Amino acid sequence: MKTALISFLGKQRRVEGGYRPAAYRFPDGEVVETRYFARALRQRLDPDRIVILGTASSMWDVLAEDCDAGAELWSEVTDAIDRAAVDQPLLDRVAEAVATSWGCEARLGLIPFGLDETEQVAILHAMAEAAEGMRRVHLDVTHGFRSLPMLALMAAFYLEVVRGLKIAGIHYGMFEARDARNNTPVARLDGLLRFGRWIGALRQFDKDGDYSVFATLLEAAGVEEAGRLAEAAFFERTGNVRDAARRISTLHRSLEGIDGARFPAAAMFAPLLAERLDWFRKPALSAKEWALAEEYLNRRDYFRAALLALEAALTAELERRGMDAAGFDARRDLHEELRESNGQYRRLNSLRNQIAHGTRKRSHDVERIMRDETTLAATLRGLMKELRRG
Repeated sequence: MKTALISFLGKQRRVEGGYRPAAYRFPDGEVVETRYFARALRQRLDPDRIVILGTASSMWDVLAEDCDAGAELWSEVTDAIDRAAVDQPLLDRVAEAVATSWGCEARLGLIPFGLDETEQVAILHAMAEAAEGMRRVHLDVTHGFRSLPMLALMAAFYLEVVRGLKIAGIHYGMFEARDARNNTPVARLDGLLRFGRWIGALRQFDKDGDYSVFATLLEAAGVEEAGRLAEAAFFERTGNVRDAARRISTLHRSLEGIDGARFPAAAMFAPLLAERLDWFRKPALSAKEWALAEEYLNRRDYFRAALLALEAALTAELERRGMDAAGFDARRDLHEELRESNGQYRRLNSLRNQIAHGTRKRSHDVERIMRDETTLAATLRGLMKELRRG
């Protein structure tokens, strides 16, 4: 699987002589001494491509010197930096020296300062282009402007969602945290990605109610029953609330057992997921269906809200009569009975049909209700309240 390492090059006063050497200590204890953290990552990760991005005034001259690009090229780069006039052809020549010195394909590219949204988008595009043809990407946010880690995080989500790439790691050499022996700790910021994925999943669930979006996140946190969520979502979406609740019940116990030390993001968000699945605890099937109908109404999914409310009203009446709520014949016969005898049920059924079919002939009542969203939502809520009350 082809892998790219994307890093950045900052700007530093000439009198400071560029980056100082540091002994970068990785979490497993390995130490690599170098002026450029990206070089330490190159040795450790062995990527197929190294990409270094910087502005027209970044210290490309120090990089050229470090890679022994030659005095003539170094002089050209230094002069261009002084004029903030570094261009891509010049960087392509420096990239050849980097590739020879570092032992892999090297690409150097220019990016703006990121002062406004337009420039920030340009940086995201530059990172995406740098990863062209790769399947995995490591990001190094050690050097460059202090705003770059935030942009890199956004780029990581962009590369994952839009480009379909796997973000294998976000790395940061914490030079300011070095000890007296110049040992510089290396931090992994991958947890920020996991937080972002959980936030995105919660937002998507709150919008459409599909809790299968959590399955992959829970699998990554070691929850063996994570697949139950996808099964539960399927059963719920096909009207089988009873089996959906059973799948959630099996999973729900595992949410409380996530190891917070190993999977802090999952442990933090699992209680929020558990709250959203709490409808399965309702004692009766009709109560579960009513709870889901309310949730879909709150999400403005009027078809599912009307459908589930109608099924909940049927189930509740069957439960009241002591009949099998799962029996097809009993549900069909009771549906016909309620449609004739219960005006609220009949009205909800007409709305359900109209929402489902759209082009059917409308009654004057249904036509009035369907005139705008506010009226439809209020009517559905009122009908559900009356029918639930019995």
